[in-house]
Amino acid sequence: MSGMKITDSPWLTEQMARNILSVIQTSDSNKMRIPAPCAIRCQVVSQSLASMSGCDLDIEVGSIRWLPEQDVLVVHDYDWLEMYESHGGMDLDDFFVAYWRLIDGERKVVIMRSPNDYGEYSVFDYVEGDWYPTERVSAGTIEFPPVPTYPGLWPKRLSEAVRDGEIEYLGLPSTRMDPEDSVRRLYNRSDVRAALLNNVDSQTCVGANVNARSLDSDTNRRHRPVQLTTMESCIDTGAQGGCAEDIDAVTTEAHQIVQAIINDPDEAPIDAYLWETRFARILGTPFDPKRIRYDGHMTQIHNFRLRFAEEYMEMVRDFVNNHVAQNLDPRIHELGARYLSRGYDLMTYSRQALVGIQSNNKRRATADDWEAIHTYMLREIDKCGAESDRHDMMLGLLSACHKVPAASTGRVSDQLVMNPALFDPLMAALRYYGIAAHLFINDDGQIERRFTESWELPCTNCDDVGITVNPLEWQSFNARGRICPGCAG
Repeated sequence: MSGMKITDSPWLTEQMARNILSVIQTSDSNKMRIPAPCAIRCQVVSQSLASMSGCDLDIEVGSIRWLPEQDVLVVHDYDWLEMYESHGGMDLDDFFVAYWRLIDGERKVVIMRSPNDYGEYSVFDYVEGDWYPTERVSAGTIEFPPVPTYPGLWPKRLSEAVRDGEIEYLGLPSTRMDPEDSVRRLYNRSDVRAALLNNVDSQTCVGANVNARSLDSDTNRRHRPVQLTTMESCIDTGAQGGCAEDIDAVTTEAHQIVQAIINDPDEAPIDAYLWETRFARILGTPFDPKRIRYDGHMTQIHNFRLRFAEEYMEMVRDFVNNHVAQNLDPRIHELGARYLSRGYDLMTYSRQALVGIQSNNKRRATADDWEAIHTYMLREIDKCGAESDRHDMMLGLLSACHKVPAASTGRVSDQLVMNPALFDPLMAALRYYGIAAHLFINDDGQIERRFTESWELPCTNCDDVGITVNPLEWQSFNARGRICPGCAG
């Protein structure tokens, strides 16, 4: 809006790249994020509910329809009942992740919850003419990306396994408890204390159980014949504050699943990423290390993601150093030359102060450290006195940041002037010389940009009033004390 672009700043360019990269990577590199093309998160509801909302759709068994009025997917009532077990006993307000895919040459929609247990998915026919998501890439547009169908890739759906008697659910303890044992009629202080202690345990039982089930699914690739309850019930036990007996049971099952894998007589291979990021910190490696599999699907995806992130950021840094830093508006370097040496001094001071903090205190700079650095720099800038001198000092500092890479990284960065303390003075300087725009709200309520394109030069020694469109001439006029060239001799 100011007339400048994010890519005019090395630091902002790099931060924008990091934000884009956050799609696949957080500050914790072990937390996996994989963006899936042609997929959305939405609710899946029954045909009856869609009709109750005033939207009648013609839906056949086995197909799924997109309802644009509500931004939801709709399935036949029969399918809603059939897929109940495969999605943890979902409610009509639950969200799913839906993938539009090409399977055996046919357009399909695959839906699943997140997180999901082994076999918790459903596949429906896409109805031609309905909306579907697409993905734009450099090579064109992706739609209905194909997925393989080789034997063993698609597990038996959970609802089918349950109906075929392949899974036995033991049930949570609360299902066998007398109501008075699990819910008191009178609520007193002991109940509050118990609830607080229970809440601490409930926060950990969900992650422990989900991680254990994920490890078992990846290691054994089969439905466990005997289970405490569904994954969704385990999640609800922790998320909705189940009784202490249920929480203990969910946690115990997680330990039993992991121990069964550790003590597996067949010594099935264990995915390195899953074990090292979810269990190794607490359990170590209590089995033959040769069982750790570094070519597992999860580990391959994880390594590819890390490698892509590293290569992407290296590409961005190269772009910043060789293009962004080198293509700064030349007027900034020309106008900043007057106070360039002072800009070098301030930039050097800030870098040395940060190095001193890190080496002396063995820590990264805190907000208080940065505030002290910025306060000193603003005080030095204010010593320039005249408004035009302060603006020249800011442009000298910006020019210096673009000219001298950091010694530790070799990268050019203007982070120093992009912080809140110095950014406003920087923008004032850029507007003063017509490099950035002043922003106004016009009579129509729209944001309007106005650049300063000319300056009056009223001489303080005579009645001469000149006009210039050259910001360097405007700078020289101020540097002479606002005296015209004739009076200056």
